[in-house]
Amino acid sequence: MDNRIIINNFQKGVNPNPSAGFEAIVNCDINTNLGTIYPNFTPSKESGTNFTELVVAMAGNYALDENGTIATFDGDVIPDRPSNYDKGLAWWKGYLFHIGYSHINTWKDGVGWADDWDGDSKEGSSVGFSYVAMNDKLYIASGRFLYSLEEVAGKTFDPTDNTTFTAITKALDLPDGYVIKAISEVGEYLAILANKGANGALFLWDKHSVSFDTPILFNERGNQIIAYNGLLYLNMGYQCSFYISNGSSVAGPYKFPLSSLENTINNLLDFNLTFRPNAIDIIRDKIFFGLEADSYDMPQGIYSFDPKTKIFQCENIISTKTVTRVKIGVIKKIDTSSPYSYRYGFSDETSGANAFGVDKVAATARVSNYKAYFITQFYNVGTKLQPRTFQKIQFKFRKPANGGEYNVRIACRKDRKYNTWTTINTTELNDTNLIVDYEIPFTVTAPSIQFKVSFDGNSDTVAELQEIIII
Repeated sequence: MDNRIIINNFQKGVNPNPSAGFEAIVNCDINTNLGTIYPNFTPSKESGTNFTELVVAMAGNYALDENGTIATFDGDVIPDRPSNYDKGLAWWKGYLFHIGYSHINTWKDGVGWADDWDGDSKEGSSVGFSYVAMNDKLYIASGRFLYSLEEVAGKTFDPTDNTTFTAITKALDLPDGYVIKAISEVGEYLAILANKGANGALFLWDKHSVSFDTPILFNERGNQIIAYNGLLYLNMGYQCSFYISNGSSVAGPYKFPLSSLENTINNLLDFNLTFRPNAIDIIRDKIFFGLEADSYDMPQGIYSFDPKTKIFQCENIISTKTVTRVKIGVIKKIDTSSPYSYRYGFSDETSGANAFGVDKVAATARVSNYKAYFITQFYNVGTKLQPRTFQKIQFKFRKPANGGEYNVRIACRKDRKYNTWTTINTTELNDTNLIVDYEIPFTVTAPSIQFKVSFDGNSDTVAELQEIIII
């Protein structure tokens, strides 16, 4: 009988079942080189001090915070911003659209503001979610109505010249009581996620008919929607359930594993998460989304859902390294040659921090200082009367062709606290030897045991962990 504990196949991700996955994976890459795990690229704050509240929208090279500040990502503020209850931003036809509570303003470098150029044409309950569709029209959510803007053929859009555009205040209206939460697109259809009380619905519209197709109804509220490879992915409910739809049928729910949050809450049924409609994007063929949970003691930040494997994990915590009282307002992939690059708006509301702004993740420095880690499930290896004794640990690394110091710390928990047992340093690894084995003494006796493995290295080194065997 093999009594060893073997920890590998990290691509299984987070799963409450010990044989199917891990309790938590934070700040780690488990997809680029399947079968290995190592630190993700780390975020750094890109914006200055001009943002004073949560950044909730990005468009073009600009961002908007909840206090109404509009600035470039590195903090250059657009002056003389109109004040009419900020809701969102859009970038269309070379103009920045500032979407207010019941007004639209436009701004262009060298031109300035065109204030309230579209007047009181929208519902006062506008949520400010905008979407530029494949038909090159701009759509803006306004309560239960969808507002559309189209450039007149043969002309160049100019907000001060109403002969250059066609604006339709109510291009589509949903049934009474619904409020549009977010918009996406699949094929020729706009996909509209809307809520009515505690229930959500998915409406599909072909962009020209007077009404929508038969909606798909849900018994939980809608949070976010995004399209990927011809399918729609919907984040629903207070505890994050992902559904997948082709527009006519639905698969799911794929439920977020609350055990991965390492929280101290006794009743998970009363545990609610928060998701903002702009805080979602497709990055590295996964759905990245922002997760918040008020002041609960748990890792909050950027999480992902893998459409292929249906696996969840924490991709990044924010640049301040705070994991509680964090808010994520918007996520935006950066269109560069690197699949790893993206930005997000954040706020860190921990005592004394009051940090707000835009973080950027780029393919440069890795997460360090043991902030990248994974936690196994508990292994039942004996009983209180007959506990199991372990004597050594074997590590197997795949060493990339770069040098420098790189440390791996392993801790075990046999009651309620982790005890650090050992830290190994891989500085002396031979760059020409791709597979490197370590064996170190390890003595512990317990009826059940859990492991936390964390990583530390300088900005350009990483040793990819393949396997751990506890004997």
